[in-house]
Amino acid sequence: MEAIIIKNISDLYTVMDDTGCYDCKAKGVFRNKNITPTVGDKVLFDKEQKVITKILDRKNILVRPPVANIDIAIIVMSVVNPEFSTNLVDKLINIIEYNNIKPVLCLSKLDLLKNNKDEIDNIIAYYKSIGYLVLLNTEINKIKKLIDGKVVVLNGDVPIIRPETIKRLINKSIKNREYATLLTAIYNNPTGYGRIIRDDGGNIEEIIEEKDLNEEQKQIKEINAGIYCFDIQELLKALKELKPNNSQNELYLTDVVRIMNDKGLKTGAVIIEDNTEILGV
Repeated sequence: MEAIIIKNISDLYTVMDDTGCYDCKAKGVFRNKNITPTVGDKVLFDKEQKVITKILDRKNILVRPPVANIDIAIIVMSVVNPEFSTNLVDKLINIIEYNNIKPVLCLSKLDLLKNNKDEIDNIIAYYKSIGYLVLLNTEINKIKKLIDGKVVVLNGDVPIIRPETIKRLINKSIKNREYATLLTAIYNNPTGYGRIIRDDGGNIEEIIEEKDLNEEQKQIKEINAGIYCFDIQELLKALKELKPNNSQNELYLTDVVRIMNDKGLKTGAVIIEDNTEILGV
């Protein structure tokens, strides 16, 4: 039977075909050949023996995080705060295309753009002219057509985040059927970071950014690391409901967690073990 690996914990692989999901082991021959099955691999498996027998040809594979057969990578870049960087975009495009993945450029914060509108229009026209798909973050329906299932949101300036940490985040999101799973950390001095607000039962209620905290909330030591695993369809719905009700008068991605909770959708978190992984550059 042909299937796809959707989860991996230690030496146990969850594969999914048209009939459902199955927990399988991998044949010893893979280990002997130094081949490691990876999330995203298309495989053949024995449904009776619950064994993966063959890994089909891969389109691509990444090391960080370990995942195979990626169709597209969406580069989300603001046009202001911080300023748009063609150098950074070009670097990311090169890395993505080197790994045989289709890059898509998505521009955000156009509502905050007061100056240099012509320059941004020229940038959009340039990337389109050389064959890249360029979307605005308001074009939700076009984004929906590109992606489905789970999506991992990463900050581009945290280069030492470990693949194992991202895998833990994804696995928890899938196993617990969470619509938003975020990475958090405990800091003795959390100044500058958004805080994780939990209820008396320890469930996450929302994320509040530093500038919007009251004095009591500033004492909270659990911070938002800015890395998430979302159900893409519910994320896109929540993005439509964002409002700039904050001191910065901006749309906060972090408000998605509160919006999902208000709808009764399950959310959760993984507390990182080593805070150096989320240090920015």
